[in-house]
Amino acid sequence: MALNKNKPTLVMMHIPVATDYITSQTMAKRGALYSIGEKGVKPHNSTKKALDMILNNINVFYIISGHTHFEIEDVINERIPITVCSPLYEGAITLIKINN
Repeated sequence: MALNKNKPTLVMMHIPVATDYITSQTMAKRGALYSIGEKGVKPHNSTKKALDMILNNINVFYIISGHTHFEIEDVINERIPITVCSPLYEGAITLIKINN
């Protein structure tokens, strides 16, 4: 994975990064951990390395993911907003507007 440290970066990933809120919501609605990281499923070494690269890159300004099968919005490390999108098969479309 290559992250350009000189350009704003939007990250799209299937499984969301775990936060307290995302973890509590997925446990309440799905009865399982549906996120990855310190507050979710423990990542493998290569995944942990990728997460560290993403979360420590000052140019990452937004993360979009799926996997939970319902929409969740939160902020990771008080700097990076994350939107977990609802599945399209339920007729849901998540619109995310990003302003400069």
